[in-house]
Amino acid sequence: MRIPLFVPALVGLGLLPACGEEVAAPQLDDLAAIGQPLEDADLWNYPNDNYFKCVTLKNPSAPLRHADFSLISATGGYRVYSSYSYDEPYNLEKGFCQPGQVRLDAHELLQTAQGRVYFHKGGQGYADSRVPYGHLWIADLQAGVTPQRPESQPPEYGIPSAIPGTNSWDWNKRNGRGCTPTGTYNYRMHITAQGTPEAIPSTWQYKPFQTSSRYNKYADAGAEQAEGTEHYAYLLWSWLHKGDGVTTSPGGGMVRALIKDGQPFYRCGVDSIDSIAYAPGSSTEVGRVTAIYGKTRAGDGGPWVDGGAIHSHRSRLPDGTYSPRVFHLTTCPSTGC
Repeated sequence: MRIPLFVPALVGLGLLPACGEEVAAPQLDDLAAIGQPLEDADLWNYPNDNYFKCVTLKNPSAPLRHADFSLISATGGYRVYSSYSYDEPYNLEKGFCQPGQVRLDAHELLQTAQGRVYFHKGGQGYADSRVPYGHLWIADLQAGVTPQRPESQPPEYGIPSAIPGTNSWDWNKRNGRGCTPTGTYNYRMHITAQGTPEAIPSTWQYKPFQTSSRYNKYADAGAEQAEGTEHYAYLLWSWLHKGDGVTTSPGGGMVRALIKDGQPFYRCGVDSIDSIAYAPGSSTEVGRVTAIYGKTRAGDGGPWVDGGAIHSHRSRLPDGTYSPRVFHLTTCPSTGC
């Protein structure tokens, strides 16, 4: 995996160190120490919405992929099927397609070295909630659809934010915009499988008085999709909360791409969001989940894409302090990512 050309150039000049300072993951918000103050997280974290399109597969099933065209499952799993049905009758705005169709969140059509791919939104809305997420090759469809972002614009252009309470979009305030990595904060994703000691507790909620707004699916989504044998995190268009870490971000948490275990993630100079985690069905704080904004690529054949991802979590202790962070990212070696 190659890192962006501007990063090694800065490292080679001695302007930026090759890696972060901690063994597990670097300090969060000390970028001013290297002359790079953090930007306000809310300037990179606008309201969002889905851009649903319903499509028909060319064959009875098709495999889902990462954003570099590689298959999610090397053994033939994690597929979508023409036999799918939905919880409710056809309603495109709400994401309910006709029986036999599959659902795209067609904000963009990504170009890879082997073909163009849309993002398929699985899960909620399908009659089977285990329908997986992932990218779908345009050649596996009877016909493609026009993506929201024109193909003449690169992935770094991002997508328009949603104007809450309307069906309108704001192209001046865009989510998923390309950012410049700091060079100091270069990571690889470390997928902590659900149920392991390092995993985010399955009970932690990002909304108060809820039991289904779970954080853990954003750190290991593959465990509860399809066959449950693959493990991947989510790269998000916008985070679940606004920059204060408490106020829910409208449309926050919508997925742009999957992140593989070991996939490079380069943090940009944007403030982290330290989000509150609630006990199920209550407003009691049980911990914090921290998200950062950066740039990633699933493989050399795929494009660079930008967005938010989980950095770490920590539990709130009885005395009101917090336990040490459990990191979901590890630093790159001195040879780079």
